[in-house]
Amino acid sequence: MSTEDAEIAEVARAAGAEVAERPPELATDDASTLAVVRHTVGLIDADIVVVLQPTSPIRRPGLVDLCVGHFAATGADSLGTVHRDYSYEYGATMPRRQEIRPRLVDNGNVYVLSATLVRAGRWIGEHPQTFEITREEGVEIDDEFDLWLAQQILAHRWPAT
Repeated sequence: MSTEDAEIAEVARAAGAEVAERPPELATDDASTLAVVRHTVGLIDADIVVVLQPTSPIRRPGLVDLCVGHFAATGADSLGTVHRDYSYEYGATMPRRQEIRPRLVDNGNVYVLSATLVRAGRWIGEHPQTFEITREEGVEIDDEFDLWLAQQILAHRWPAT
């Protein structure tokens, strides 16, 4: 994992994680995920990189392993999770809901990337693959409503005992 925050690094290390110290210029709102991952990959010896974004926290047990397995089995150089989206732009031809052909949209839950691709400064390679997950797993937390929605999904999946 990569962080510039000493407290986060301490907690991560206590939980058994290896921590790469992130330079301040990569700890800004403007820093790209690719730049952060590229920096981290430059510090380690790896062939495959798995990126788990904290804004996409709902992952079923074994999902990461399934994604890595699909990545390896297909000869992919980049893989991202997707879910079906049935939306359409307002003002476009307005089909009946049952006639909408879904799009597979990137949801940021799991990315599996060739380290060579990342070192070259690329996120999507010549042999990209997708791994479809459920819409609820595809929830991304970008605002308060998304946080509430994620909390509801988690409470439904793992109710308090």
